Amino acid sequence: MPVSHRFSISPFHWYRLTAIPVLALLLLHFAVYKKLPFQPGYVFPWETFLILVGTGLFVCQSNCEVYRRWGSKKRLGQGNAALMFRQFAYGWLATTLVFSMAYFAQRIAFGVPIDWVKFLGYLMLMLGISSLESAVLLLRDLYGFLQTKPKVPVVDNGTAGEVFVNISSGKKLLRLQTGEVAFVHSTGGIVTFHTFHGQKITSDFNALDEVENALQQAPFFRLNRQYLVHRSAIRQIVNAENRKIQVTVQPNGKPSEQFRVPVSRYRARAFQNWFAAC
Repeated sequence: MPVSHRFSISPFHWYRLTAIPVLALLLLHFAVYKKLPFQPGYVFPWETFLILVGTGLFVCQSNCEVYRRWGSKKRLGQGNAALMFRQFAYGWLATTLVFSMAYFAQRIAFGVPIDWVKFLGYLMLMLGISSLESAVLLLRDLYGFLQTKPKVPVVDNGTAGEVFVNISSGKKLLRLQTGEVAFVHSTGGIVTFHTFHGQKITSDFNALDEVENALQQAPFFRLNRQYLVHRSAIRQIVNAENRKIQVTVQPNGKPSEQFRVPVSRYRARAFQNWFAAC
């Protein structure tokens, strides 16, 4: 019976199971217990050692869960700064929560007074471990991405003069005519293409700027930081307060699926000139 990949242990996990106990031994003897085996009165502090190892493993596992749930390896590997910062920030938060619960539970269970100076010192060490593992995860996937990244232009021309946009999505490379794309949406570092046929394609682009720069000659306009819209998808333009405008986008002809996109007064004039000239 095949073993589920979810429960398999990768070489990176075996490396963690080796590195954490070794690091715990070093911290134990040089920062916590401050005694070496050859010194008089030395007794191996099993309790503290097990707490350090257990907490360290929980911290590393929480980092992996944050990485798996909140960050796409594919996009983190592409060097997306927002997702990289999110990985570190959520990793620090998870580390603080896990370590705090373990530290206070241990102190309460053994009736030991809380030493806030030591608590902050140990927390800094755990945050350092968290940062190191996050950096290893990011660098590993960045290296893998650089080894496999396809060298494909964003747009190219067909034999009959059509303009195609090449969309890398995971292991697939999709090629659409620019006239098939109703709008492109960006949120949380994820760029998604929406077609006039209702298809939704999550791409590997890092930011909407890449798509906008490539489609400068096509009938698209950047309405705001999140939306790049094809002219044919625009159904209505309404003037709003403070010289702003509201653009109604209807990608597939169904009124129930139309939505409004705000355009700031700084882009409103350029948009109106563009729309009148198309």
